[in-house]
Amino acid sequence: MVRSFEQHVNDSGVTFVYNRDFQEKKARHLKGIRFLHMSKRRKTKRQRQKIDAVINARVMAWNEEMLRRERYYDLHGMTKDGAVDYVRMIMEMISDEEPIEFETGRGLHSTGRVPKIRTELLEIGDGRYGWIVEEHPKNPGVVVVIKIFNFDFLLK
Repeated sequence: MVRSFEQHVNDSGVTFVYNRDFQEKKARHLKGIRFLHMSKRRKTKRQRQKIDAVINARVMAWNEEMLRRERYYDLHGMTKDGAVDYVRMIMEMISDEEPIEFETGRGLHSTGRVPKIRTELLEIGDGRYGWIVEEHPKNPGVVVVIKIFNFDFLLK
């Protein structure tokens, strides 16, 4: 099996370079997600909820089947609630304090150019759910989530 990316380490951190086949598959994936989002126009609330469930399932499948990077998940295209649920599900499975990165994007394609997923994760990542969320120091489109087992800092 051909790896979909090469990992390069330099002074600024780790850089992943994806091969052309992967980039084409990702473009098709994101195009399909955009189409689903656009298809929600003029639909009932129930129909929009069903489409949202399909969108979120497709993004989760993309992470599990195609991205397959250790401790890194791409949330592009997910609904805010779907992304938060996905992060919670992943964090429930984690049994250590090693950081996990979630690519949320910077909100460039969101209504009002506001990064809704990133903003929500930063707001709820204060320890109350057993994990903290911080902005990635070198990439504002990524948040770092760390599971915490010692809650003493909450008592201060």
